[in-house]
Amino acid sequence: MTDIGTANGKASFGNLIIAETRKLVDTRASVWLLSITAALSLIIAGVSGWAVTQVRSGTVSWPSLVFFPAMPVNALLPVVAILMVTAEWSHRTALTTFVMTPRRHLVAAAQGIVAAAASVVATVLVLVLTGISWLVATTFQPSVTLIGANWKALLGATATTLIYVLVGFALGLAFLNAPAAIIVILLVPTTVLPMATIIKQLRAITPWINYFQARTPLAAGTIHGVEWGHLATSTALWIVLPVIIGLWRQHVREP
Repeated sequence: MTDIGTANGKASFGNLIIAETRKLVDTRASVWLLSITAALSLIIAGVSGWAVTQVRSGTVSWPSLVFFPAMPVNALLPVVAILMVTAEWSHRTALTTFVMTPRRHLVAAAQGIVAAAASVVATVLVLVLTGISWLVATTFQPSVTLIGANWKALLGATATTLIYVLVGFALGLAFLNAPAAIIVILLVPTTVLPMATIIKQLRAITPWINYFQARTPLAAGTIHGVEWGHLATSTALWIVLPVIIGLWRQHVREP
């Protein structure tokens, strides 16, 4: 574990936050993933801006403009969160960590806060990149009008990335094994759950369990009515339940 300051032999919660933040960015795998994420988002934002210059006239939706640069963040940042949560167990440093912090739930809480903060920072950077791309593009093509750039869309984009990252955090906590959690987060929402729509008996419940599908109206800033129920139940299934399982496993598992 990253070295942290202690008082009376115990790590303070603030120092845990600092330590988990370091773990998020100072491992080789995390550095590569974060670098690739930033590079892809920058490239895609540039391509999106170029695409705007090819539109002769009309409107461009802000949510659709943000969607593509946000894709690398939504795909790879949850993996970084998984690596952070499982680092204690994969690097066999859990014994040191839990001697310094006997209340294991505090470690998980610090990891969750760091993961959530990282998602917000990443979203802000994506929004800034998209905004710059749009401003540059409209200097070459001023006849294009931007629609849908409102507080609902901004909050929706932020909440969408937050959900993705917290799902990664929750699965990492539940499995305490990076490969297993990564396989689940990459394959189940995009492959297994969509295939469930083929089965007539499962078609009706899919919107209630598939957070990947439920976040679509949230990201667009158009969520309303029963869609809130879809989002609440699916995120409870993919975040709250795994966190409960993970806290229990972390408590009973020997370091």
